[in-house]
Amino acid sequence: MPQDRSFKDLKVLPVKELVFYGVNNEESLNDVTDDIHHLCPKDFHQKLESKNKDIVVIDVRNAYESVIGRFSGQIKTGGAKLIDPMMRKSTDFPKWLEKDSTKEDLKNKEVLMYCTGGVRCEKASALLRREMGDSVKGIYQLQGGIEK
Repeated sequence: MPQDRSFKDLKVLPVKELVFYGVNNEESLNDVTDDIHHLCPKDFHQKLESKNKDIVVIDVRNAYESVIGRFSGQIKTGGAKLIDPMMRKSTDFPKWLEKDSTKEDLKNKEVLMYCTGGVRCEKASALLRREMGDSVKGIYQLQGGIEK
């Protein structure tokens, strides 16, 4: 490898998790993933474009990525309502989820979630299920994220 292509200050740090939400008792998140559904893109878009008022969409990407683009179905066809947590970093999600206004927005709804590659959705959906319990009708993720 040529000298100008090397990393001069490369640091590799061990981490306990890829997406850090700053939540204590991480083990309990592993116990709530049984009721979380992964949808292929076709099924995700069908739900996204549904006129059902009991469906909401959460963009789990950071605010910068959310501004760049989102699915057009919910905007053009009056489909599922977008709820944007406006996260700057992953640890903003649990704080947003704790708000009474957020809980009210999600109560008795089917929740669609998407992120870039699917990793953040795994963690966010488990946290959502743990915090909201049966007060949401269902939690659905775009399998593999928008990258797939």
